Amino acid sequence: MGRSRYKIIENGQPYFVTCTIINWMPIFSNKEIVEIVVNSLRFLQEENRLTIFGFIILENHLHVIASGENLAKDISNFKSFTGRESP
Repeated sequence: MGRSRYKIIENGQPYFVTCTIINWMPIFSNKEIVEIVVNSLRFLQEENRLTIFGFIILENHLHVIASGENLAKDISNFKSFTGRESP
């Protein structure tokens, strides 16, 4: 198992996760970028990888309350995927 920067004490329990943008750039002002994020979260939920209790997307960061059996890995994959996508 690889190292993760996310500290998940108990898988399957809800966690409050914050994702920020480098230099707090307001990239979520762009509707197409927000759609990428929302579609990625929807995919993870439809694939039963995450249970999403709620999320909010602000102009330069987002908050998600989610649980999953491998939450650290799924959040890492989510950030990696959304970071590579471009409108």
